[in-house]
Amino acid sequence: MSEETPSGLTPRDRAGEEKARSRRRRRNVAIGVVVALVAAVGIGQLAFGLVSRAIDATGWTCGSGWSRIDDGDLADMRIVRWGTPEAREQGFEPDEFTDLPPGLAAPSLTTYADPPASGYDPSLYPLDGGVVVQASGYYDKSWVIADAQTGDPLWGVESGTSGFSTVQGFGLVSAREDGRTDLTTFDPRTGDELSCVRLDGKVLHLDGIGEDLVVALSIEGGDDTSYRMVRLDPSTGKVAWDQPLGVHPATVHTAGGEIVISSRQVGAIATSWGGRAPSSVVVLDPETGEQLREHDVPGGELAVVGTTALPDGGSGTLALSIPDREAWSDAIGEYVLIDDQGEELWRTVANFGRDDLAFWSAGDVLVVLEGYQPVGIDIRTGERLWQAEGAGMEDDIGVLDSGGGPVLVLPGQREESGDFVTHLIDPRTGEVTVVDAPLHSFRLTDSYVLSTTARTQIVILLDS
Repeated sequence: MSEETPSGLTPRDRAGEEKARSRRRRRNVAIGVVVALVAAVGIGQLAFGLVSRAIDATGWTCGSGWSRIDDGDLADMRIVRWGTPEAREQGFEPDEFTDLPPGLAAPSLTTYADPPASGYDPSLYPLDGGVVVQASGYYDKSWVIADAQTGDPLWGVESGTSGFSTVQGFGLVSAREDGRTDLTTFDPRTGDELSCVRLDGKVLHLDGIGEDLVVALSIEGGDDTSYRMVRLDPSTGKVAWDQPLGVHPATVHTAGGEIVISSRQVGAIATSWGGRAPSSVVVLDPETGEQLREHDVPGGELAVVGTTALPDGGSGTLALSIPDREAWSDAIGEYVLIDDQGEELWRTVANFGRDDLAFWSAGDVLVVLEGYQPVGIDIRTGERLWQAEGAGMEDDIGVLDSGGGPVLVLPGQREESGDFVTHLIDPRTGEVTVVDAPLHSFRLTDSYVLSTTARTQIVILLDS
């Protein structure tokens, strides 16, 4: 997952911001606000400095740092519905999006090709549960949750200097003040405030594991910074464990069921040789939070590309290993797959790029990028199966399973005619099927795909 502030937000509307301030029902007290969506329905009281919807000794009320958008204002924050005259004004013809990848029904929504007279021109971000996130503003941001089929705004908040990202579930606003963070959780469809908790430190990562949430934190202490990780059941607030971390959690991976931490990002070891501390990969027991093992490359670099479930059970970690500076200079390393017992299953050559490291799991095939071109690797043996002719980047590519097995979706491929098409790649054979839909990106949720065209973003519903 990623918790960074998204790019592409619209310029600030100072007049609109002033109007918003006058109707806020709470004082916005966030100094550094981060917004994330988590796989949960609420967060209760934690054991290390948290309070739940109460005023502590400092007079602070948990849940500050945001305010609701009034229903009257929400009515003007509608996304353009597909098939309407307004949608056609964005330059679309319906037959452009009839030849879609299998499993996709039809577009439902689009953003504007040109900013409308109202000035409201949000960027869209994906979220499960049949809703889509609208983000607008630059310094004072608004986040509006809309129905992914109709575009109707359901609820929204304004949250000062916030950012916004999605993990896999409900809404969570985190507001920082005096070295502490307030986490407020919302129901994604109703906007009901489910809970609020307060913790010491700055949230670095929020990741779902099972039905729980793991939170990585940094705590400033004079000249030193320490790190902790907490696992909790967000539906009850019960804390499973709270453990110190011995490494900086540059990335946290939970997709395979383990908690795997890299002290350096994989992009960092690919683009710069050496850091302030040796790179390493640490694995935590998801039941206790205790460290199970640590992997490193003496004299070299090691970082996690991703984690995944293995075909025969258990979980695996795909890491990039660079043995020395000469190999780094030549951009040659090894992909290493490590199982949940710490055993290496295989190694294979990695001709890694400086800024195109990414990974997808497609059944019994792992797909990585080399020179922006997808490469299929057998997850059992490490054998390189194929390399695609088309190219893309991490946010452009996705895996879609419509019941006939997974398919790698590679949009934004330009033909000799100049038209854009979408490639569908069989992950076992590398065979390519071309569909005419001029998609430029592919971000999958449980009910739709969020894509881009040459000038807009569109929501495409799944067949189901």
